[in-house]
Amino acid sequence: MDKTSVDVIVIGGGISGICAAIAAAKNQASVALIESKEAIGGNAIHSNVGTICGAYYYAEENDFKAIQHPFLLQFLEGMKAKPFDYHQGLVVIPYQIKSLSNYLYDLLEIHGVTLYSNCEVNHVQLSEDQITSIECNWKGEALCLEGKAFVDCSGRAVISDLAGLEMLKSEQYQMASQVFRIKDIHSENEFSVNFAIQKAITTQSKKVRHVSLIPGSLQNGQADLKLTLPVTITDETDREALNQTGRKLSIDTFDLLKRKVPSIHSAELDFIYPEAGIRIQQRSKGKYVLTKKDVLEGKKWAEERKIIGTWPIEDWKDAKRVSLSFIANHDYYEIPLDCLQSTNCKNLFFGGKNISATDEAIASARVIGTCIQSGYEAGRLAARI
Repeated sequence: MDKTSVDVIVIGGGISGICAAIAAAKNQASVALIESKEAIGGNAIHSNVGTICGAYYYAEENDFKAIQHPFLLQFLEGMKAKPFDYHQGLVVIPYQIKSLSNYLYDLLEIHGVTLYSNCEVNHVQLSEDQITSIECNWKGEALCLEGKAFVDCSGRAVISDLAGLEMLKSEQYQMASQVFRIKDIHSENEFSVNFAIQKAITTQSKKVRHVSLIPGSLQNGQADLKLTLPVTITDETDREALNQTGRKLSIDTFDLLKRKVPSIHSAELDFIYPEAGIRIQQRSKGKYVLTKKDVLEGKKWAEERKIIGTWPIEDWKDAKRVSLSFIANHDYYEIPLDCLQSTNCKNLFFGGKNISATDEAIASARVIGTCIQSGYEAGRLAARI
């Protein structure tokens, strides 16, 4: 078995994991990034989330103010972000997948992060209250990685699960989504196309109850559509079976829209994104568990480093629509760093959708803008071990 030692090992090559790896590298640590798929980017790339949410405060009269987290600002500048008010003061930033993917790879190269893609963690070695190493299957070969600190940004608490650490679990979670792209749409009016799509789905579809255009995606006659999958999500969900369901429902939904929406009569189904987007699953338990009350009341903490949450709690438990619960007075809340550190293991940290939070709280904190911050701060903490 090949054996390699580095200072910080990050599990999960989504947005938060990449930010964690960069933070650790910026703090003079040698870093290995473990990604189970061939390509990095997580749901932002493989499922096409389509927009960066949670990077701006609530907007009054289109007065856009970005959260003043240093790396988040750097990330937005590198993306050449152009925000807009999507809904009731909620500011989003649409992105193109190819541009985002190239940007993420560039960041890893610039900061000297070693990437292990097609690498699946299958064992965690513990010594008292610390992790000493992980074992992986890397492109069919056994690999042992030793590290001083570990950051789990897998989105499903891979390290805590394998190590038998305390977790935050539920019997079922919010419904997943599937995105597909259509082309040759005969309209450039996003509002009217979106309205016609939702009307057709509401009145005509028995299988799918919620479909909408991804904000800002209608360009040059093509657009990305996101549908909610009427499938119960658990920690045992078969991802490939879910992907197959997503592909089938995408084809069925497009066929219905092609018949019922005039601007789509001559359109074609261009592409179905390879991964259904699972919003949340099991998480690691940290020194503090962020709660729904913390989010909705806009709780603040007396800490020098700030992770700012501005996005409402999204409830996708109903296949017909999303329910939004806003922060009181359209304020913001803060996530303490104790949500990023294991309650059982001294050298294990979390970022992104894996931070220590209840199901309701993570339904706000899981958005990309917050994941950039939590991933970066987790990597910074890990580098100090």
